[in-house]
Amino acid sequence: MTRLPSLAERKPVRTDTVTFSDGSTSDYTPPVNTLDPRYTACADHRVGCDCREADLREDIADLRIEVESLRAENRRLRALMVSVADGLNQEARR
Repeated sequence: MTRLPSLAERKPVRTDTVTFSDGSTSDYTPPVNTLDPRYTACADHRVGCDCREADLREDIADLRIEVESLRAENRRLRALMVSVADGLNQEARR
């Protein structure tokens, strides 16, 4: 089972500076996942809206966990192959 990263291991949350057509700016932190209240509050579904951003970020997080799980399984299988090869080499020497 893959271990989730601790708070210290997680990357800092991205904050973007949004510039409006009148030149004013505002800091904006996109939602990290669908548990963010902005996900359910989103009603105008435009490109880059909060619900789409939350879905995308959640999918990316899920894929990262899956990739790490596959890498761990790959490492485990490589170690198993090495131990089997070592056992076969020892049998051949007898």
